[in-house]
Amino acid sequence: MKKWIVVLLIAALMPLTLAACGGKSNSPAAGSTDITVQLSEFMFDPAAVTVPAGKQITLTLFNAGSVEHSWVLLKKGYTYTTPYDADDEANTLQTFVVQAGETKTFTFTSPADPGDYQVVCHVVGHAEAGMVGKLSVVP
Repeated sequence: MKKWIVVLLIAALMPLTLAACGGKSNSPAAGSTDITVQLSEFMFDPAAVTVPAGKQITLTLFNAGSVEHSWVLLKKGYTYTTPYDADDEANTLQTFVVQAGETKTFTFTSPADPGDYQVVCHVVGHAEAGMVGKLSVVP
């Protein structure tokens, strides 16, 4: 009898456990409106995320590094110049800055035009050190 109770409890809890493991993904096929990116020296994790075109996006940035980092979304087709300067700022769609050890959540509307957009950290030397990513916008 006790064995059946244990089996029934496991069977009853399994769907709840699987549901808790689910959630929104940052994978290219997902096109999620909720994305989380970890910032550190000198990378974004994940480096590439996918969002649907023209939707409100909730972006959570966790700075695991020891210095300030940023997540700067550039215009479609634009690649930052070395060093990041006023030309790059003129081609920026969004800029979000997070201090070391902080987590911040931002909202913005994703570009309406599907395609790939470059993301960089605009702190001096960070993009040059490899802190570059990609936002893929899907229809």
